[in-house]
Amino acid sequence: MSRVVILGCGCVGIELGRRLRAAHEVIGVRRSAAGLERVEAAG
Repeated sequence: MSRVVILGCGCVGIELGRRLRAAHEVIGVRRSAAGLERVEAAG
């Protein structure tokens, strides 16, 4: 299992994280706290 960091968790980053989390440890980074709920809801 690799650790993957996604910088920018907008629409594309969230979908990428969803696909990668089955086989990798995924860490998502957002520039602002405004969309944090969306990232947390995605898992």
